[in-house]
Amino acid sequence: MALDKETDLEAGFRGEAKLLIAAMKRNGELPENAEAALLQTMAAFAAVEENRETSGSVCVSFDDWEKAGVLSADALTDILTASGAAVPMETASGNLAAAPGTPLFFAPFVIDEPGERLYVQRRFAEEMRLARAVIDYTGSATDDPGEGAEDALEKFREADERTGRMDPDHDEAVDLALRHRLTVITGGPGTGKTTVVARILASLLADNERLVIAGAAPTGKAASNLDESILGAIRWMESDPELEDYAEMLYEAKIQSKTLHRLILEPVNGKRLSRDYPLPADVLVVDECSMMDIDLADRLFSILDPRRTRLILLGDKDQLSAVGPGAVFSDLSDGDGALSPWISAFTSSHRFSMTSNIYRLSRAITPEDGSRAKVSRILEILRQGAVTDADNPIVWHEEQKLRYGALVTEELAAWLEREFSFLLKPGAADHFPAVPSGDPEDDKALAAFWTMADAVRVLAAIHAGTNGTDAVNEWMETRVKRAVKADPLAVHYPGRFIMVRRNDTALGLANGDVAVELPGEAGGIVAWFGNRRKALPAALLPEHETAYAITIHKSQGSSYPRLAVTLPDGNEGAGSRELLYTAVTRLSNGREKKGELTLFATEKAVKRAVMHEVKRSGGLASRLNDFLLLKYKYIAG
Repeated sequence: MALDKETDLEAGFRGEAKLLIAAMKRNGELPENAEAALLQTMAAFAAVEENRETSGSVCVSFDDWEKAGVLSADALTDILTASGAAVPMETASGNLAAAPGTPLFFAPFVIDEPGERLYVQRRFAEEMRLARAVIDYTGSATDDPGEGAEDALEKFREADERTGRMDPDHDEAVDLALRHRLTVITGGPGTGKTTVVARILASLLADNERLVIAGAAPTGKAASNLDESILGAIRWMESDPELEDYAEMLYEAKIQSKTLHRLILEPVNGKRLSRDYPLPADVLVVDECSMMDIDLADRLFSILDPRRTRLILLGDKDQLSAVGPGAVFSDLSDGDGALSPWISAFTSSHRFSMTSNIYRLSRAITPEDGSRAKVSRILEILRQGAVTDADNPIVWHEEQKLRYGALVTEELAAWLEREFSFLLKPGAADHFPAVPSGDPEDDKALAAFWTMADAVRVLAAIHAGTNGTDAVNEWMETRVKRAVKADPLAVHYPGRFIMVRRNDTALGLANGDVAVELPGEAGGIVAWFGNRRKALPAALLPEHETAYAITIHKSQGSSYPRLAVTLPDGNEGAGSRELLYTAVTRLSNGREKKGELTLFATEKAVKRAVMHEVKRSGGLASRLNDFLLLKYKYIAG
């Protein structure tokens, strides 16, 4: 990367370097030659971060450094160590373990020579703390299941035999969670992760009905989905006379999941949670862990006491990693890694037939290779999708037409007109329900409208460009406003889909919550959050965005029966194996209709996505191994 033509990101890194330099000058801590070294290092960090194959890394590997072409790894190491701008890993580790008041050896960077990685101090500290906290969990003793839990397990097995729902992976996961303080469950959508969690919780409650159980997820939508899944499991238990007691126990536990940010930051009994005042919960379930970056994971483990709180982590290791740095869940759920005795992996789908094209497609995408055979297999499934699978068809629009001046292709426009007809057809607004001023819980018209609204979505890989979120949302806004006779300049109007972008504790809303704007019974426009059964005047909404189309990243934790996925052509935007997998696995079955996936992408775009895998640099997996070996060496010694 040429250093005389700075990008915004590079300029940001240089700005950080200058702040560091100014602080070190004020404190008289700036070694000779450090200023030039810091500026060069920050420029090189930016070069690696801008490469879409390595962005989101916790550190920079020396291999990536060489590829960036800014400095050779040897030259970089020599400059940083000679100037005092970096310290070796051993020194930085000593800083983390030092007692309060011990003099520290500060430098902006840490060189991990054995791992051939370079860190900024903050990320190194986060990675070390997280690895140590996770391994502390593996050593915490727990009791064997009591008589109540054993009875519950037996009744659940008998119910499975009666209904033909047997799954050995599920039984293994329940047993694992009852015997350990830490359990990591990974599996694709529809493999039964939250169903199993409901059984684990019911079995634990059978031993102790007074357990305090907490649930959390990275976004508001994912948190509400976790609660909905648990309620669904309760309804299933209620339908079986042998399981009614467990349904009642689980219902009485009154689990109300929060976003992770709210769980971590919200005071409990007037106190902020910390290592000294940990979360007062006996069990914590965290869903959609693939969305958790290293900073959030570090903060989560900092409020947990493994002697008090049993931790169950759920996620899909094949999904997109968090927007922030790190691939935390991928490292934690690695079946060949340090945590393998605490991991349960689900592979059988209970949502789609294992012979269905959508299941075959998701399984074909996941292997970590870009071979021609793999690509050919995926293209074949896509082309056969609507022909060989009537229940869950896949419709692929490989060739698309774009009218001059338009940013939505004709094929996608036709899909939008059909699937959003309940918003767009003439007179549609006459059938919009009004949100009652009182309790809208039992309003059947409102519930039916929400079911339609929450069933359909466009997922795009990019914001700008053809078939991106900006183009689709603008296309929809123009036509919905026309259909409901709203002012073309109106911000709020009946039929508008929105997604909250910022947590607002006072309003009880979280980043990722979704709503549809409707007329209020008492007048004005009201945002109806159907998943939360909550109404709010649109004028009071916190930061939010129109959401007929959302990015694939923001769709994690959600599912839709009528789903369109768009991938950019040419070089406009980034496609990856993880992105495509995440998108197609958002499909679900509706209450009345089976799910249908429609893909708008050229063959070139599909190939590019399948053959490209994002590789984030980080040392969490190796840190976990190191701390685990150290722990058992200490026990043995």
